[in-house]
Amino acid sequence: METKASAITRLYVTWIIAHACFWSSWLVWDSWLCRLCWSNKRMGDRHTRWHGAGLFGAWGRA
Repeated sequence: METKASAITRLYVTWIIAHACFWSSWLVWDSWLCRLCWSNKRMGDRHTRWHGAGLFGAWGRA
């Protein structure tokens, strides 16, 4: 029988791993999307607004 602390730790580690997998797959998708956007200026503008001023927005404008 696991303690409450170990259950919380296991949940936290699972959450981190799940998000790491999600974001790494999103980085691949986003870089592909950026290349696609360069061929369409209007779509590229929409892509930049979609990501906003965050990390992905900076990559979209790079």
